[in-house]
Amino acid sequence: MLRPSGSNAFSVTVTNLSISGFACETFNGLRPGTLCWLTLPGLGSQQAEVVWAQGANIGCAFANLLNQAVLDLILSRHRY
Repeated sequence: MLRPSGSNAFSVTVTNLSISGFACETFNGLRPGTLCWLTLPGLGSQQAEVVWAQGANIGCAFANLLNQAVLDLILSRHRY
């Protein structure tokens, strides 16, 4: 789930995830500079900022880096 500042949360497909940020597909693009919160299964909401947007695809940088062990666990549970 992704919740832009001042808006309701909506489902997204995360296409790339790292300790410093993520890329995802949205049903509507968000503009660079938009603050948002990403909620991943088993992890609380993580604040991020949209740094690039290309149509409905966006890339965001986390306000705080994810712990590498947490990232590894998320990736091991949700890879296809």
